Amino acid sequence: MYRRLQGQLRDLEWFLSHPDQINAGRESLRITLLYALIGGFWILVTDEILFRLIEDRAAYHVLQRFKGWFYVAATALLLYGLIRSR
Repeated sequence: MYRRLQGQLRDLEWFLSHPDQINAGRESLRITLLYALIGGFWILVTDEILFRLIEDRAAYHVLQRFKGWFYVAATALLLYGLIRSR
């Protein structure tokens, strides 16, 4: 138990002496959660729009695929911009 407490104290000491690492972790979490939220919203909204507008199932599936690739390309560019700005 004593060694475990020592390890926890060392961890606490490290975190207190490296505030930039803590902020980086929080920033990473914030960006990840924002990405998940926007991604989920994109999927739900655009799926519903396509479902209502496109009656031909074959065309629907093709547009779904293009919609997915567009999302991947757009978020890749945004991620590149975020990483480059850091």
